[in-house]
Amino acid sequence: MQSDEYALWAIAFLFEGMNQGVSGFNIWCLHEMYYPGGQKMNYGLWNFDETWSQRPVFFAWSMLTQNTKAGDSIYPCTTNHPDLKAIRINDTLFFANLGDTDLTLSIAEPDINAIERFSPGVGEAATRAISDNEKINIPAKSFGRLYKKS
Repeated sequence: MQSDEYALWAIAFLFEGMNQGVSGFNIWCLHEMYYPGGQKMNYGLWNFDETWSQRPVFFAWSMLTQNTKAGDSIYPCTTNHPDLKAIRINDTLFFANLGDTDLTLSIAEPDINAIERFSPGVGEAATRAISDNEKINIPAKSFGRLYKKS
């Protein structure tokens, strides 16, 4: 849970499950804790220490949970590239590029006008407007969302 690769795997796993009709997921557990005997279990969205630092999987999971709610409509997505995973929830397209090379997306949806991308390890999102029929660069080993900005 502390690696960038795990964050990408976790969000892609979630997208794949949703594309197959799975209606709920959970992640165990919210933060790292101690097992009996004093060993840390090394799972969770953030560390159990004096900094409570967020792990890469936190950013992947929170991208989805902060931008969806119970009862949202889910639309399965397929792609023609094995490293690109995606799911549409309401008017937002969530994506993950698991590959080692950048990918280019073409979106024909006129209502989508913004992109938010996360590169694990950076911990901050890069958000910007997009124009109609713009070719969108999806960096290698990144995840994010395309959405309608009001």
